[in-house]
Amino acid sequence: MKFRQLAGGTAFITIAFSGAAMADLTPEQVWSDWQAMSESWGQELTAESTTREGDALVVSGVKLVSDQPGTRVEGSIERFTFTGKGDGTVEITSSESYPMTIVTDTPAVEGEEPTGPVTVKLNLVQSGMVMTASGEPGNTRYDYTIPMLGLTLDDIETDQGGDETVDLRVTANNVTGHYDLTGEARDMASTLAADNLVMLLNASNPTTGGSFAMNAELAKITSSSTATAMGTMTSGNMAQALRDGFASLAELHYESSTLGFDLAESGNTTKGSGTGGAGTLNVAMGEAGLSYGGSANDVQMEVESSQLPFPLALAYDASSFDMLMPIVAGPDEQDWRLASRLEGFTLSDNVWSLFDPGAVLPRDPATLVLDLSGKAMVDTDFMDPAQTEAMTEAPGEFNSVDVNELHLNIAGADLTGQGGVTLDNTDLETFPGFPAPTGKFDLRLVGGNGLIDKAVEMGFVPQDQALGARMMLGMFARMVEGETDTMTSTVEFKDKQLIVNGQRLQ
Repeated sequence: MKFRQLAGGTAFITIAFSGAAMADLTPEQVWSDWQAMSESWGQELTAESTTREGDALVVSGVKLVSDQPGTRVEGSIERFTFTGKGDGTVEITSSESYPMTIVTDTPAVEGEEPTGPVTVKLNLVQSGMVMTASGEPGNTRYDYTIPMLGLTLDDIETDQGGDETVDLRVTANNVTGHYDLTGEARDMASTLAADNLVMLLNASNPTTGGSFAMNAELAKITSSSTATAMGTMTSGNMAQALRDGFASLAELHYESSTLGFDLAESGNTTKGSGTGGAGTLNVAMGEAGLSYGGSANDVQMEVESSQLPFPLALAYDASSFDMLMPIVAGPDEQDWRLASRLEGFTLSDNVWSLFDPGAVLPRDPATLVLDLSGKAMVDTDFMDPAQTEAMTEAPGEFNSVDVNELHLNIAGADLTGQGGVTLDNTDLETFPGFPAPTGKFDLRLVGGNGLIDKAVEMGFVPQDQALGARMMLGMFARMVEGETDTMTSTVEFKDKQLIVNGQRLQ
């Protein structure tokens, strides 16, 4: 689902959960400012009635409608109560249930029959929510406590029909936090903490007999987020909003996690469970690009299947990923990044025994690290639906690729490397189909011959093929004097030539 299609729905959640806009110091001003902010976002926030009851303003029959190209969101809240506390603050409470309907048009696909819209019905629940608005006009803070915050998926409707049923429930307990909204541009900064976040998912298809159930929990959550120039989103064109200064950053930390799942399909069953230690998630968006990353530590998983003779178990000490993708077209080079790290990875002995019953290979924990970055040109605004739907060729080109780190350590062999190349996108003939590179990579392999010896001992590689493998290593690598089973190689692209260890190969 495109970002613009989510905008209407997330805006309603923001209003319902955070007080959502320009709070002031009287109940009427708070409600009026909510309406003004909704209008500035291209939405309509209305109420059937507003009634004064002593120090409180009771707003009943609240409805929010966001109608943007491709997506229509309708939500309703039975009641908001804004109470002046007599100390310059306003306390806000509301009905617990907020049903929402999101109708999203399905983009046409060339050569396929058009499909109708997808209708998603959700229900937001805030049990016992109390919020306090304080500060001054234009610079307002909202502090809140929510004993139980929940989201349920009630229904998904398409014109394709089908017998599938999906039950999704997400719950957070003992939620506390605050929002600060400041300035004419409506900059926002927030924090949140919760005892846990629990997700329960059940899906089934009576026609096929298939079913899937999953439960997951993150414990001791803390998060923070910022957003600048939120008012630039009025047009619904995210690409233009990014050029006008909109940017956001969100970070999530948790202390531990658990996961369980159960899958049944065509008479076969698979189930698994796992635990993990501390982890993180983060996402940021701005004119410089879209970045997404996360980490997990001390993870253990076990999977059982009716198609396998024994359970499979795996574990790892740490993993992480990091991605940066340019999303705004421009005449200048932009940064990109893709990095992944897996450390201390182990498999249970029964898995090893499938291919190494004699325990010939070392079963030490494995490591895999690949860290890439570089420069790219972007010709298409990825956040502009009109441009992405009309795209008929590559949206840009890579101008450089840098290997900041390469590390593979497994079964007694250790490969490391680094280097980089610039790319000539006007030359796709020197290396047919690929931009001509200029630069070099340095590689180092420890234990390569030892791994070949073990593969021969296990019967995986015949002696003649092992000899050929060693000859290939000899062509592309040089032994390091004074070090056991250590080879290095320098791969260089220069003057339209491929040079390995000083010898021209192309």
